[in-house]
Amino acid sequence: MTQLMTERGQVKPGRYHQETILTGVTGEWVQIPAMGMKGGSVNCSIIAGAGTGKVQYTNSPDTDVDADTANEHDWTLGNVTGSNNDTFDGQISAVRGVSISGSIVFEVMI
Repeated sequence: MTQLMTERGQVKPGRYHQETILTGVTGEWVQIPAMGMKGGSVNCSIIAGAGTGKVQYTNSPDTDVDADTANEHDWTLGNVTGSNNDTFDGQISAVRGVSISGSIVFEVMI
């Protein structure tokens, strides 16, 4: 599981995770720390260009995420092309990007 950028063990507000995900690949889960679960917002973006991608999220405990047994849910936008973003408000434990076709860029910001 990947963690957001940290400094002295604390998440820096406004910092983010970004990765390029190749065709047909499901990215690694990105852990959402406690500050994102206590009323904060988590913004996720897919920049797909000519490709297609989606975001998945989970409410499963970190132990399930680490064991790759977490229950995943697709974001409400479904499979998207071009640039799309959505905000999760509430308690999620991790998010990940999924490339359906073409490479995509997946970003997470809290």
